[in-house]
Amino acid sequence: MVFVVVALVIAVKMFKGSTGTAAPLAPTASGDLAEQLALLKQNDPNFSLGLFTDFVNALYARAQEARGKGSLDVLAPYIEERGREQLLQLGSPATGLSEIAGVVVGASNIVEVRNMPDGTGITVFFEANYTEIFGSGQQVSYYTEERWRFWRQPGVQSLPPGKIDAIHCPKCGGPLERNENGLCPYCNTIIRGGQFHWYVVNIEVLERDQRGPQLTQETVEQGTDLPTVYQPEFNEYRGRLEASNPGFSWERMNERAVYIFNMISDAWTTLQWEKARPFETDNIFQMHRYWIEAYRRQGLRNVLDQINVLKVEWVKIDQDAFYDSLTARISASELDYTVDSSGRVLCGSPSRPRAYTEYWTFIRTRGAKAPEHKDDHCPNCGAPLAINMAGICEYCGGKITSGDFDWVLSRIEQDESYTG
Repeated sequence: MVFVVVALVIAVKMFKGSTGTAAPLAPTASGDLAEQLALLKQNDPNFSLGLFTDFVNALYARAQEARGKGSLDVLAPYIEERGREQLLQLGSPATGLSEIAGVVVGASNIVEVRNMPDGTGITVFFEANYTEIFGSGQQVSYYTEERWRFWRQPGVQSLPPGKIDAIHCPKCGGPLERNENGLCPYCNTIIRGGQFHWYVVNIEVLERDQRGPQLTQETVEQGTDLPTVYQPEFNEYRGRLEASNPGFSWERMNERAVYIFNMISDAWTTLQWEKARPFETDNIFQMHRYWIEAYRRQGLRNVLDQINVLKVEWVKIDQDAFYDSLTARISASELDYTVDSSGRVLCGSPSRPRAYTEYWTFIRTRGAKAPEHKDDHCPNCGAPLAINMAGICEYCGGKITSGDFDWVLSRIEQDESYTG
């Protein structure tokens, strides 16, 4: 994308600032990543890339917020003492910090998987923003790049949806508390690293800059001319998807992807993020809402107009115990410019279209039947779309943003950082 201010498209771009220089890239994933992931799934049939991502994002945000409150020790069942010390070196209440707010994970990519006799390790690269608030009232916003290494003991199986990203006692599921002896007061157990869940054994901060939301500056589009990254043996995965989903239609999938793309663009332009709520998982919705609020606070609006989706190329298929996942490289063009409350153009062009491509991932619960209703109706009950901020239909009570009833957007990745 040409402009950091281009939204959805681009919340991730905003995390990279707008100096006009090439943005830092995630560390290159290990060459045998796909092979190691396949082995992990073989040993743990419940492992889901989407659910694992939800978990690590939730833990990252929880850890930063706990650092601001001085309560990192309560996360001992999830983060080793060394990791907690590494976080505290960034600042704590002992240095005047009173709160960490606005934690937004812009990207979390698995860059290494190691299946060993003594357990499994996964290294995750994070890009994130957060704001440190001090007792004096001072607020400092940061952009950060970090590597977190997660570990789990042999034989541990992944938790299902609704449980894996709930940061509770990893054994009994009770509230995350510890008594004076370090025991969970509900199951009377000391949770040691990786016994029941993924456990952080090392945290490395690669970059940490004071940088708030960059909403009115331009950055050069990167990666649009790069060749499309296809999944090895894509046609084989395509055959499996079609065989396990009778009645699946690629034509209908294209229509769904374009419809979601346009609805999210409209929600971004109008600052009415409720328009996009039916089509996004909780994780990406919270990220996008953060940026919408940033525009509102500054009295700005990023306008996306004359949107034209030029091509939808399906490049990756992933199936796990819970979800089907489809990734497409979407090529589009649009007018993209930012205005203030008076309508004055601050950056971008209201007359010169901008072309770009991105990788969008959609998920749907395994076994879900294609809805008979139009995209602007609840895929479960058929009523006109009306859902609350939790993603629940006001008519039937179904959580339609979970992927239980139709495809929803779960991830957006930029060309220059997408590794397949």
